[in-house]
Amino acid sequence: MITAAVVHFLTVPPMAKYLAGRAAMQAAKEDVQETLEVSELEVLKEIRDALVAQRRGPGCGALGQVPGRGHDQ
Repeated sequence: MITAAVVHFLTVPPMAKYLAGRAAMQAAKEDVQETLEVSELEVLKEIRDALVAQRRGPGCGALGQVPGRGHDQ
């Protein structure tokens, strides 16, 4: 019984501590990945908006009308 208790206390608590640390590192890694994805998405949205604004040109309205074309075309 004493041998089983010694083996238990020498293996279970260190393994639990190791697994908890590993889970914390994995959670931190996922948070960093989410932050990168969000910032990447924001940059892509800014690029999209800039390209749309560039296509519209200075003389077009806010509806994205192509210059030289009427409303019926």
